[in-house]
Amino acid sequence: MAYHKKIDLQNNILTPKLISNFIGLNNIKIENNIPIQAPAIAVLDSGVYPHKNLLYPQNKILAFKDMINGFIEPYDDFGHGTFISGVIAGNATKEFSGISPHAKIVAVKVIDENGESNQKIIGNGIKWVIKNKTKYNIKIINMSFNFKNKESLYNDELSTMIRTAEKSGILVVCSSGNKSIYDENDNAMYPSNVPGVISVGSSEYVSSSGILDRKKYRIANYSRKSYGLVNDIKPTLIVPGTNIRSLNSDTNYKPGDKLVIGNTYRIDTGTSISAAIISGVLATLSEANPNKDMFYIKRLLFSYTYLVPDYNFSNVNKYIYIN
Repeated sequence: MAYHKKIDLQNNILTPKLISNFIGLNNIKIENNIPIQAPAIAVLDSGVYPHKNLLYPQNKILAFKDMINGFIEPYDDFGHGTFISGVIAGNATKEFSGISPHAKIVAVKVIDENGESNQKIIGNGIKWVIKNKTKYNIKIINMSFNFKNKESLYNDELSTMIRTAEKSGILVVCSSGNKSIYDENDNAMYPSNVPGVISVGSSEYVSSSGILDRKKYRIANYSRKSYGLVNDIKPTLIVPGTNIRSLNSDTNYKPGDKLVIGNTYRIDTGTSISAAIISGVLATLSEANPNKDMFYIKRLLFSYTYLVPDYNFSNVNKYIYIN
């Protein structure tokens, strides 16, 4: 089975554990250290590979639903979902730790081996999550993908399902989208620009010296960052997203194959990762406040923000810092 080469980390690589320190998440105290019922994050993505870090010492893959090929057991033939799942809820081990190492992953495969999907498949994935939210204690949906931007108020099937999820008490977190140097449109992309969605953009460090110094960060050039609707400016929040280490996937593996459990990692960049970080933060805040609903948790998250030093975000609280 083919794996990416393990990367020797340099000083300018961030891990979820370092990011937790950076944003002050370690200041959040969780009673008894381990929650009685850990919250679950529904990761709508390309699936999840049974990586060693997600299996030991705890099996973090609570459930798997394949909306593409109908497999029962987890796999990831594109690799993106495994990386995102690791950022959110990887086990706290010597090699790696996710943002919320007590949380569980409900992986819903809505992206195929080519990284493609459509609104109907994703909408059906959300519908399945809503149906099973109580069974798996699902508090958050993470969607680290984007379609071309839409300018209208969204009355399509996917937007309707997002609103239904939110009405059921589930928070929806989406990446704001990456742009190339050739993109003239800087707007946050769909579905992160759907009203009510927590849209997340990326910051990057100016230099690798002082990588944990908040004053050395700026909004990443690749991160979409323009204003959106009045009172619902997108992206909603900004967190690091550049040169992040997480779990690698064997994209050739399919259920029924001999499983060679690798312990490999890779580095990636993008607003997809930033969205995963916020999903992990929300899960940790939910652990610390088990008797509060997710709308309280959302307000609590926003109370931990401070001004972004960027002309596009004057007088708007976007960065996260928990003191």
